[in-house]
Amino acid sequence: MILCDQKFVANLALFPNSKVITASSTADAVKGADIVSTITADKACATILTADMIEPGMHINGIGGDCPGKTEIHPDDAASRQNFC
Repeated sequence: MILCDQKFVANLALFPNSKVITASSTADAVKGADIVSTITADKACATILTADMIEPGMHINGIGGDCPGKTEIHPDDAASRQNFC
């Protein structure tokens, strides 16, 4: 776990009704999830989610991809799914 993740976990500990689970990878974090939200500010065409991570029925809020170059979901996979704006 990197330092910023430790700080994030410590900050969430201030909310005792929250359950915090750390994951070793993005794939681990989204496995079995009903809803996945990606909120990134990376303009380096970073792909956060790939087709092998997306499960049937999974709802994805890709809210960080708000301009060209912010590609949280692989472009080929995003194009093959039902998208709502």
